[in-house]
Amino acid sequence: GGRVAGQAQFDPLNWFTSLFQYKGSAIHIFPILLVNVFAVVIFLVVFYVIPWDVSRGITKHTQNDVFYLSFPLFFLLAMRVQLCYNRWWEARSLWGLTISRSRNLARLAILYLPRQDRPRFCALIVAWAVAKKRHLRDERTMLLELADVLGPCDRRDAATAKHPPLWFLDALSRYVAETEAAGGMDSQQAQNFHDQFTILEEAMCGCEKIKKTPIPFAITSFLR
Repeated sequence: GGRVAGQAQFDPLNWFTSLFQYKGSAIHIFPILLVNVFAVVIFLVVFYVIPWDVSRGITKHTQNDVFYLSFPLFFLLAMRVQLCYNRWWEARSLWGLTISRSRNLARLAILYLPRQDRPRFCALIVAWAVAKKRHLRDERTMLLELADVLGPCDRRDAATAKHPPLWFLDALSRYVAETEAAGGMDSQQAQNFHDQFTILEEAMCGCEKIKKTPIPFAITSFLR
């Protein structure tokens, strides 16, 4: 799940297979290989068959052609660097948002929740951040980190959840809704919590978007 229909699938870490992949590539490798073989033949003919005076004039023009052809490659490299930096900066901003909103939630819990409910609520906040990190890395080892944070019931329910970060976010939302229903806080205080939950969910969706949307394969294949 999580893949866009029609999008070329490739392993960004496997240089060799993506180089020879046909689907999704802007420029296919086999025609390029034929052109390169032809260029090698021309090179051998110019330097070893044609007389020196003639070949020297040919190579002079060839050097100028190579100079002009280097500009498209330069712009593609610059585009890739810019794309990578933009993705890194967006991810860093989203994780910074996760940190700041988690702190806001802990502050609101101290202000509005009954004293006996604060430890579990703050533990769920910590668990949500850990679950989000492990989810983005496709790891299922979060319960080892949360053994000293969550109770056995929460650990059991989170372990069976298909999307652990959403489970923790739902648990936090239900906690606030139950507290409001019991008269532990008014509607405005509860809305303050829910606003923070919405921002946390948007930050998680943004991180998932970066993870599941690689740099366009056409650019990667052409540069390789």
